[in-house]
Amino acid sequence: MGSQWAGMGKDLILFPIIRETFERLHKVLEPKGVDLINILTTSDETIFDNILHSFVGIAAVQVKGTLKLYGGIFYFFRSILTYSFIFL
Repeated sequence: MGSQWAGMGKDLILFPIIRETFERLHKVLEPKGVDLINILTTSDETIFDNILHSFVGIAAVQVKGTLKLYGGIFYFFRSILTYSFIFL
């Protein structure tokens, strides 16, 4: 597809908040025969020959994974700012 590559989730899965999200998504998709963790972490480039794997991988990383990460970062900075304003 172009916007993904084999193993694109290996580094992202190191972040606990993203790993938890991927694991939750994996549990939902597993009964449908979709192994999300394998799709995101395998180095086998033929994984994306199946268009379903391409779209599931893209959605998991771009939508769920990054939104969770950015949400966590936003919450962290919001907490710092809130704490800082208490002492002004």
